[in-house]
Amino acid sequence: MSHPDALVEYAARRARKAGADEAVALLQSQHAEQTRLANNQVSIAVSWDSRHMGLFLAKKGRTTSTNIDTPTRPK
Repeated sequence: MSHPDALVEYAARRARKAGADEAVALLQSQHAEQTRLANNQVSIAVSWDSRHMGLFLAKKGRTTSTNIDTPTRPK
């Protein structure tokens, strides 16, 4: 089992400190590539990396979840 990302631990810890009974954070990293063809030739080729965090919270039997694009930790 690998060690969790520090950002995931931070998000779950902050949610618990804010009063959540349960907190689950899932961090996903993705690499994508796109190629566009025109007249049987490559006209554009781009690639990018992205990160997304899913956050699930529960308090007194109520639940909620949210998604965060490009999450960062405040300095």
